[in-house]
Amino acid sequence: MRYLTNITSFFIVILFNSNILASELNKLPFKDSIVTRIKNGQIYRKTTIRTIEEKGNRLQELDFSISGLHPNSCHTALAKLSQYENYHEYLDFIKKSQYSEKTNRVRFFMQSAILPFNMILDFKIPRITKKGSYPFSFDKGFLKELKGTIHVYQGPHNRCLFYSEAKWKGKHTGIPNMVFELFANTLSEKSMEILFRISRLI
Repeated sequence: MRYLTNITSFFIVILFNSNILASELNKLPFKDSIVTRIKNGQIYRKTTIRTIEEKGNRLQELDFSISGLHPNSCHTALAKLSQYENYHEYLDFIKKSQYSEKTNRVRFFMQSAILPFNMILDFKIPRITKKGSYPFSFDKGFLKELKGTIHVYQGPHNRCLFYSEAKWKGKHTGIPNMVFELFANTLSEKSMEILFRISRLI
């Protein structure tokens, strides 16, 4: 009887974990094949840049998303990932990083051969220390008026699931769409890979 009870408990746990897996990964707005890739440890990112004309003005539109499953829990991952002021120690294309607790502003001074020019990203974002959805916005400088959200979920097998989305429309940057997409995709994927690695509990 104890043997049957243990078997029953095992299958209940498996079913419960499967439901967690379905509920969390189903929050991602991707087709099943992409969700499977994320579940298997791959990082998925996509940037679409379009040039449009509005009232005689030449504009660009950006639609960005990235998602990945961290090898550890959100508690473990966010202990280091929430320290934005240290990002210059982790990512070689960030030469200086600052964060203000008072204003919730982060500043990244960026320089890389991949980038079309040196840039400063100065934007508002709360320090992310637990699961939830966190809006961020660029209210000055490059890509002013960009708005996005970082979603942090407790994924399957106690692994932390990250999904970020952002949209922007503004004056044409002068950067060709394909070049813009290339550096956005390359830097975002490289960043997530490195940040996942350095925040991993060995």
